[in-house]
Amino acid sequence: MQPHALGRGPARAAAGALALIAVAAPAHAEKLLGRDETTIHLGLLLQPQAVVAQGGAPDGGPGTDFFLRRARVMLYGDLTERVGFFLETEQLNLGKDGNWDTAAYLQDAYLSLRVSPSAAPAVFIDAGMMLVPFTRHALQSAISLNGLDYHTKLVLYPNQSTRVWRDVGVGARADLGRVQLRAGVYNGVEGVTGADPTMARNADDLPRLAGHARVSLLGRDRGVFYPGLLFTATPVVSVGVGVDWQRGAIAAMAGPDDHLALAADAYAHLPTGADQAIVAQATVVRYDDGAAAPSTGYGGFLEAGFRVGRFEPVVAYEHFAADVPAGDLRAIHLGGAWFVDQHRTNLKLDLTRARTGTAANTWSATVQAQLSL
Repeated sequence: MQPHALGRGPARAAAGALALIAVAAPAHAEKLLGRDETTIHLGLLLQPQAVVAQGGAPDGGPGTDFFLRRARVMLYGDLTERVGFFLETEQLNLGKDGNWDTAAYLQDAYLSLRVSPSAAPAVFIDAGMMLVPFTRHALQSAISLNGLDYHTKLVLYPNQSTRVWRDVGVGARADLGRVQLRAGVYNGVEGVTGADPTMARNADDLPRLAGHARVSLLGRDRGVFYPGLLFTATPVVSVGVGVDWQRGAIAAMAGPDDHLALAADAYAHLPTGADQAIVAQATVVRYDDGAAAPSTGYGGFLEAGFRVGRFEPVVAYEHFAADVPAGDLRAIHLGGAWFVDQHRTNLKLDLTRARTGTAANTWSATVQAQLSL
């Protein structure tokens, strides 16, 4: 997704081109308006899925499900040389398990102001509803994921602190060449005074603080939404760290506990020949949400693929060791992709064997088609 390409004028066209390449933009997004300094683009994303899951049928046999995983409309662009915007609606899991009542809603909505001079490193202030800057994976575009979907069970934000990993607040982004910095103040968990049956949380009503720092070792790993898979001949290798914290965000019988999340991650896109590349990413996380929380523990995932032309096999492993056994996770993913037209049109497969908590291992198979423009 390309939220905006701020900074045109004499150097604006070059800056805009760099931003367009760096951000996972909607493929061939329609330009609705281009006049003076104002540009407005329209993007669409459709991801229908078919799933077969062990034990999903009422009689205990394999269950089947056909639904619309994502349906998004994106509107974004520049209002002036320094002001950009990004709006995105989401229709999530429409028809899943027979549920047709899922409402479309506004998922991203923010303005960006470039506060640095055009000749200086780019520094932006973002205000509105946006992704919390924690890990690279959680900041990736759904359009350009390498695997079929996100590793959602390893992104453990406090209950009611986000909507699909988004929160409302004010953030800053700095593009310092090889170094990318993000930090912000967000609403997080709303303060609640304890009264049966509700337990107190964030009684001081203090905001959430989050940040992510990234260093590119090869190439440039940049963009508001990071790409999971690139179709370029330029190698990209980067490492990053992240933190997410809010006081008293976790409800507990003995009183609210603080939420602290720490992360380290790495990403690599390594071309090995004409139209082929190794793509890998890894993330390690530590969550401390109090002794009684199933989200307290250590975990991470490793994902790797080898794309040759239009085809790519992908493997992944997820692991989370919780202090409370109910929060444990172990999952193996085997899959692949057929890129009919890169990210514009593709077909992906994921075979998963997973164990959550103390339950037995279960398997599932998912096929997803994608259309983006």
